[in-house]
Amino acid sequence: MNRAITSLRPSASLEIPAARYLSNGRLRSAIGADGGGCVWFDWMAMTAWDAMRPGLLPGWSLWWRDLAGGGPKRFADGTAVSVDMPDARARWRRDFDEISIDLEALVLPSSHLEMRRITVRNQGDRPKQIELSAVAEVALHHPVGHATHPAFSKLFLQTGFDATRDALLVHRRPRASAESWPCLVCAMKGEGELQYETDRYRFQGRGWKRDLPKAIGEASALSGTVGNVLDPILATRRVLRIPAGGSASVVTYIGTGANRDEALALLDHAPSFEDATAQSASHSLVRLARLGISQNDALDYEALLVAMLRGTRSLRANPETIAAATGQAGGLGLDGERPFAVVVSDNITSDPAVAYLTAAQHLWADLGSDAAVVVIAPGLEAIGEAGAGLIHRAIESLPSAKLHTLLAS
Repeated sequence: MNRAITSLRPSASLEIPAARYLSNGRLRSAIGADGGGCVWFDWMAMTAWDAMRPGLLPGWSLWWRDLAGGGPKRFADGTAVSVDMPDARARWRRDFDEISIDLEALVLPSSHLEMRRITVRNQGDRPKQIELSAVAEVALHHPVGHATHPAFSKLFLQTGFDATRDALLVHRRPRASAESWPCLVCAMKGEGELQYETDRYRFQGRGWKRDLPKAIGEASALSGTVGNVLDPILATRRVLRIPAGGSASVVTYIGTGANRDEALALLDHAPSFEDATAQSASHSLVRLARLGISQNDALDYEALLVAMLRGTRSLRANPETIAAATGQAGGLGLDGERPFAVVVSDNITSDPAVAYLTAAQHLWADLGSDAAVVVIAPGLEAIGEAGAGLIHRAIESLPSAKLHTLLAS
């Protein structure tokens, strides 16, 4: 599994890809501007996200098609439009000639459920029927265990469908009597009949490219297959009828419960997206006030965290820094599965890079991430527990700094 070690250097052109890390402390969702990302619950990856190959396995994908003609298009391939990033929601917009699509995402503060609202606007002068397909990679396993042997990991997954709620369910069959696994629920709520697929073989098709599966490339209905599929996927689809100048929306859900009943209860008690927005905004304001972090800084810190998880190459340290940081990380008890940022500083009490990353790590911890910060101070042969405590106390009171002032080498 890729361990993201990030070194921030002084650069006026330093850009971190826009992304959000949404969390209620236990259920966490990383989402990029292309809609791709991953959902975790505690130590478990609910959905799979191959950070080393984001173009092939984005974790979550959105496709659309105008049924009057034209091929399928990915949300990620549209023209990005700048929009406000309010409160605790992720929000992205993409334009495609006469179609504009808004994607909003949030995590409920008091329920283990991620919600995404997809709003399609018809900017043309004729009514349209737009087919929307949302596709999620499923893991329901420890991230390392799944990434190391994904095919073996997915052999023990079983899918199901609840017709009353139009919901897909996934559970992992235990391999020992002492094992206990939660149940994942996935749904798409909106107008029209729901189509769904959980068998990747049927969804992908023989001879079709990985980034254009048969079920997307062909204008045919999803098969509705569930059960002991060898390689599960979560695909849902609805058709929206949109008048000229009008809009229509669907809401997708991914959540987890201790069992089937608890997972389905999440949908029964889910608020409207408007109410969920208000709840998550209030929760976010309380968190940021408690941590003393502004909304703009929080957005920077979240984007940096997702970039670390994705292994963004432009933020990778040089080999010498990585080698030094790896040694220091071992002394601090950081294992190879834990992402961390590293900063080299001659003066930890006044270096804005140290201040910036310290403030970021406070937010990351509150969001439920185990991402850490390693400070390498030249002249200290080993940080050790006492040195780590000294550094922590020295930087606790440092003010936060803007990204463009980072000075780590």
